[in-house]
Amino acid sequence: MLNARQFSPPQGDESARKALIKQLRKDFPEPALAWLDSPDVQVDQPQRIPADQIDWDGYPRWRASRQLEAVVEIAKKKIHKKKGKPSVVAERPGNPDLLLIDGHHHAMARIDHKEQPLAYVVHVPAQQGPWNTLHDKQTSDKHPDDFGRTSKQDLEH
Repeated sequence: MLNARQFSPPQGDESARKALIKQLRKDFPEPALAWLDSPDVQVDQPQRIPADQIDWDGYPRWRASRQLEAVVEIAKKKIHKKKGKPSVVAERPGNPDLLLIDGHHHAMARIDHKEQPLAYVVHVPAQQGPWNTLHDKQTSDKHPDDFGRTSKQDLEH
């Protein structure tokens, strides 16, 4: 199924790029974000994303999948009060599914709250790149696993 995004080239929004980098700086080291400054990468302002356009294949390996209590808490305390931060998805050429690269808890919390996820859409130039491993570079994870704290790293973002 083709989506409307495939028919118009991304315009990008410089203020969205700056806001996204500011949001990500809280959880990621500066070198991990350098790819966002590339002229080949365009960033759109946060928008509602239909859940069926997100690639959920990696869900069983996401840290957020082991932290469902935190997802419910985010839904109750932030999403309900319209305070949750936007997630980040990558639109890759030739792939109709959007890759969730940050904000897994918030995307899941919005779905739990019966909303479409709110996300920055980052248009990237290739299927593979630093966007595929960004989440592995996250410096903070304040949510404990539901089944006890583990040292298990995400196998995928």
